[in-house]
Amino acid sequence: MTLKEDSNQFKILEFIYDTVEDRGFPPTVREICEAVNLSSTSTVHGHLNRLVKTGYLYKDPSKPRALEITQEGLNALGVDPGIPYLGTVAAGDPDTALADDSGAEYYVERPERFDKRDPLYMLRVDGMSMIERGIYPDDLVIVRHQNVAAQGDLVIAYTENNGTTLKELVRDHKSKRLRLKAYNKEMYPDELLPDTNFKICGKVVALNRDY
Repeated sequence: MTLKEDSNQFKILEFIYDTVEDRGFPPTVREICEAVNLSSTSTVHGHLNRLVKTGYLYKDPSKPRALEITQEGLNALGVDPGIPYLGTVAAGDPDTALADDSGAEYYVERPERFDKRDPLYMLRVDGMSMIERGIYPDDLVIVRHQNVAAQGDLVIAYTENNGTTLKELVRDHKSKRLRLKAYNKEMYPDELLPDTNFKICGKVVALNRDY
């Protein structure tokens, strides 16, 4: 079911969202009545139950006022949930994880310099293969989801042998093919990964580090 912006259910969902954002906990049924100009609390209860049934709202049965807007509800309101965190770089194919909302472990706030329409996701770096480029284990990288990239871009690529990996995309002068380049001469003395069949899953656009 799609919510229409002029419907009472949309207004109720929007009021719950605004109230939680403003004061940190959901409104009472009577507050909802006043906000959407409904005189009957039973009518509001009916709308809330339908919002729960259609997946826009979650209601904890053990707590009478515990109303939580689901991801589907946030989507219906047009609220940007933030950037999905998908785990470590070596945690599988990001394309698969991004196929639905279940791929995200949680969401992080989107930096202001990125448009909310940018298809971004976040990964934690696992490994030492890029330390000579200043990228270390446990760094967080923000990635723009795309399946093409230019030579010299830092990319997230999915390979059959190494799983998901963060590397630089370069053109091999000998084969003229695009290859993945590591930046740790102790681990990769030849620098270029042997994987020639890989899928680009995104371009790294930012790096965060906790000190």
